[in-house]
Amino acid sequence: MDENMSNALLMAAAMLIFIMALTITFTLVSRTKETSDYVLYSYDDTKYYDQGYENITYTLADENKINKTVDFQTILPTIYRYIKEHYGVTIMKKDGTVVARFDETTESIVNNWPSWINSSQNRVRCEAHLTYLSKIAKAASLQEEFDNKYRSVDALTSLWESIYNLGNRTTGNTNIKYGTPWLGDESRIGLRVDADINGSSSSFSTGTHTGINLNQYSKNTFKEYFYFVSNDEGATFSGEQGETRDDSVVIRSTTSKLEIIYVIED
Repeated sequence: MDENMSNALLMAAAMLIFIMALTITFTLVSRTKETSDYVLYSYDDTKYYDQGYENITYTLADENKINKTVDFQTILPTIYRYIKEHYGVTIMKKDGTVVARFDETTESIVNNWPSWINSSQNRVRCEAHLTYLSKIAKAASLQEEFDNKYRSVDALTSLWESIYNLGNRTTGNTNIKYGTPWLGDESRIGLRVDADINGSSSSFSTGTHTGINLNQYSKNTFKEYFYFVSNDEGATFSGEQGETRDDSVVIRSTTSKLEIIYVIED
């Protein structure tokens, strides 16, 4: 009898030890996963794009604050996601020069630029877009430099020609042959970004885009600024819905829009 009780106690103790060991093992595995997820999250440079804009605190340059300094590889995922996330990306030099602009609304405007710039009725759209770009430059503390370089909408024409190949159009025709040929073909937007990064060419059904070769800045660092455009401040050309006012189209935003500016460091 005593021997049976002793064996039973030993079996109970062994079972208790087994259960405790199993519990500790599961706890350690769970904590290891939590730690791993946290470490991976902390090194994810694009994490703030997945959380929704309403959860982000955006830093404006005119508050003398910079979000962070990043390298070339860090900005690439941001550029590739601009169509999916519907934000704007502007890459600038310290002298106010716009090196690249990734924004679906800007691309739509550029696609009509040659005809709009020569129309007294539509020219106001170009002027409104110039004002909007100036606000973006202000967010990176470069408004004065930008305004000195792009004093009028005519000055923007040469910029769009260099970025979007507006010079490649049929002789005697105000409609561009190339420009933003990927419009309406968002599934192939990666081809456009590839071309702009590598300086190669990508062909679309409506034309060929020759990229601007951002790889030339692969050794540079970039100061990153966030500009959160409210409905009132950035309503023009935010690309949500349209209304007619005074014979011109005014684009009204139903939600706020994120603009990300990268300033190339020397």
